[in-house]
Amino acid sequence: MLSPKWAPPGGRITVKKLLRVPLIPDSRWGRVVQVGRCSERQPKFVAARFPNYELEAQAAVQGIGAALLSPDLFTQFVAQGALVAHFSSRVEGPSSYWMLWTKQCAEAHSSVG
Repeated sequence: MLSPKWAPPGGRITVKKLLRVPLIPDSRWGRVVQVGRCSERQPKFVAARFPNYELEAQAAVQGIGAALLSPDLFTQFVAQGALVAHFSSRVEGPSSYWMLWTKQCAEAHSSVG
């Protein structure tokens, strides 16, 4: 997703056009470039790294660069016109998440119910 200020006239965003925009670092951009068959173009990344998707979304809203964000989580920014979804297709991310907690927390939750 990216700020409307980076969106090309007419609204159609191709991978080639997207690679003209600074990209917020994400390991999945390589897959986007590969799918878009633009391996001859080198993406340019912003110097900053953000520790979570919420901060990446805020950076994209401010026009710092394009971010790979979940349309399910950031629909409100698209609805408000603060972000433009660059593609209708999705780049799949990790298929699982890990949740960690202390032993005390686990014991407290196992006794509930």
